[in-house]
Amino acid sequence: MTKSGRALPAEMIAARIEEPNRVAVETLERPRPGPGEVLIEVARAGVCRTDLHILHGQYELARFPVTPGHEFSGTVAQVGEGVRRRRIGERVTADPNLPCVTCEECLRGAPARPARSGSSAWHPRTPASPFRPSNSSGAI
Repeated sequence: MTKSGRALPAEMIAARIEEPNRVAVETLERPRPGPGEVLIEVARAGVCRTDLHILHGQYELARFPVTPGHEFSGTVAQVGEGVRRRRIGERVTADPNLPCVTCEECLRGAPARPARSGSSAWHPRTPASPFRPSNSSGAI
């Protein structure tokens, strides 16, 4: 349930890179945030050069399938246990230059990669730390 009282859907739509040069739009189960994580309802998302390198098979750290996107803004829809600095309804912007240093991707040396599911999914689940408050327009 969101701050506005709106129920979160059980599923979400996500653009996934299945393998190099192959993208599919899929319906996936909406993730739930674990300890120290937040679930973001994406308002705006960018496609950067890293996403294109992943698509074209030119990013050696990519694991397929992958939901790309690490440049986005949106609203915190859910918070996991132990999250104290983010609240439901807060507008946030991801800062891909701030690694969380705790997720699997950061620990293997790929901090710019989406930790769980990227912003080309409607509700990415990600560590709570690499976010900044966002302006009212949701611009990135």
